[in-house]
Amino acid sequence: EKIIDWERSTPRGTWGYPNGRIDLSNVQFAALGLWAGNRMGLDVPLGLCQRVVITTVERFLEEPREASAALKEAESQEGRSKAGETMVAGYTYEMDHGEARGSMTVAGIAVNRIMERIHGRRLGRKAFNLMRPAERLALGWLEENLSFTRNPGAGGWPYYYLWGVERMAAFM
Repeated sequence: EKIIDWERSTPRGTWGYPNGRIDLSNVQFAALGLWAGNRMGLDVPLGLCQRVVITTVERFLEEPREASAALKEAESQEGRSKAGETMVAGYTYEMDHGEARGSMTVAGIAVNRIMERIHGRRLGRKAFNLMRPAERLALGWLEENLSFTRNPGAGGWPYYYLWGVERMAAFM
């Protein structure tokens, strides 16, 4: 229940460090905690899971303004641009800016899938209309950047990235 309380002290749908700094890695660990709690009988509020999905896609997906347009196009074009090119976008470490990183891209996918595991279709149309196209963009980014020796986009933290690949795959 502490995880649910902590979300109330940050921008909604996020978690951060005690100093107030928010990042997607904290959101990922909070999502895993919510999932574990839910499996043990904790009632995880639907609204919280919806906020997590919306915030994760809208605030951490690389270049949010461009990605927003790409999300709509990805949804209607099965992940390809009108020219037939595969569209890609990874997830960033910090909200609203930064370079996509492998560790954060797998975290973004996992977070959304965890929220889906907790509430399923009850997440609603808005969440699914963000999640599915974002996932296609992120999987495209991973396809182009996949590595098993380094964290794509960042270079550092290769073991955290590889652990994240495993966590993402477990929730797919």
